[in-house]
Amino acid sequence: MTTYSAHGVRFQFPSDWGVQEQSQENELLITVSSQETSFWSLGLFFELPSPEHVVQTVLRALEDDYPEIDIYESQSVVLDQKGVSCDVEFVCMELINSAWIRAFQTPRFTALVMYQSTDYELESALPILEAITNSLECNFDVVDDEMRFLPSEPEDDSGDDHGHDHDCSCGEHHH
Repeated sequence: MTTYSAHGVRFQFPSDWGVQEQSQENELLITVSSQETSFWSLGLFFELPSPEHVVQTVLRALEDDYPEIDIYESQSVVLDQKGVSCDVEFVCMELINSAWIRAFQTPRFTALVMYQSTDYELESALPILEAITNSLECNFDVVDDEMRFLPSEPEDDSGDDHGHDHDCSCGEHHH
C-alpha cells in the first residue's frame, strides 16, 4: 500500500494505482485510479459549499452525461462526520457503472469522496475502494492556505506511477 499525505489529509491506496492532483482556485481534487476503470477521488472545497450542494452538482453532471441513471439514498458516513451521501448506477458503453458519493463539511473545507467501478470489476474493486475510504484521515487543525495547492508526491514503496487522467470520459469522475 502507498500512503498519500498532503493538504491535511491522509489515506492509503494500492501501490499499483496511479495518483493525480488537479487544482483550481479554492478547490483540490485528488484521484487514485486502478489499471482498469475503478477510481477513488477526494475533492476539497475551501470556500465551504454545503455538502448538499456538492452532491447535487455531481449528480447533475452525471445526469447530463448518462441518460440511464438510478440514484439511491444512502446513510453512509465518512470520518463520523454528518453529511450527505447517495449511491448511483448508470450505463455507459453497455457497462453498468456504480458510484458512491459522500460529502461532509469540516472547519477547513467541504470534502467530497466519490468512488466508482464498472460491474465487471466491482467484486474485486469495491473492497479496495471501501478500504481507501476507511483509511481516510483529516487533520482539521492544519492551516496551510499557502501550501494547500502545491503538488505533492505520494509516499510510494514501489516507485511506479500509473497516473491516469480523468477528463470526462466514460467510467471516470466528472468535476
